[in-house]
Amino acid sequence: MQIVYHQNLIFGSALLNRFHPFQFDRARVAQGILRDTLGEKLEWRSPEKAVTWSQLELVHNATYLKELQRSSTIAQVIEVPFLALSPGFLTRRWFLRPARWSVACSLLAAECALESGLGICLGGGFHHAKREGGEGFCFVNDIAFVVESLRDTGKLKPEQQVLYIDLDVHQGNGVSAYYHNDPTVRSLDIYNEDIYPVW
Repeated sequence: MQIVYHQNLIFGSALLNRFHPFQFDRARVAQGILRDTLGEKLEWRSPEKAVTWSQLELVHNATYLKELQRSSTIAQVIEVPFLALSPGFLTRRWFLRPARWSVACSLLAAECALESGLGICLGGGFHHAKREGGEGFCFVNDIAFVVESLRDTGKLKPEQQVLYIDLDVHQGNGVSAYYHNDPTVRSLDIYNEDIYPVW
């Protein structure tokens, strides 16, 4: 079984766990559990580099990506208002660097799945981000990036069907926004309809 992980998947600081329900170091925690329980049965993979901002324009508006460099935008996306006062270099390192590594890991996991039948990524799943903005801790939409990158490189043919399965308690509204008019991408999204996002 191929598991994709990179040390740069850690968001911010574990101290931030006190201010938000998202576990900022969840990838490292998951890696430790898997190493302790399955050990030798796993094959670990890591991407060589994070995706670039220009690559992300495949699925995101360039204006939004530029605005995302500001601490105020980052604070809004992760719903921690006081971070708007943080220095930009810090919030970019804490949140945008891990986000770009997460996208790279998601893409590598998808490529592993196409090669061997299964690939698991310990980061990503940022299903709320839309082309023109992020929300709900999702800065960039790695799911849409994976689909469009695989199409762009010919690893996924235009006529091939994609089944997107989302079992998060929240609706993957960003993924829905990307693909609601694309008949080749089907979605099975099981979520609590009474909580965020309601649309």
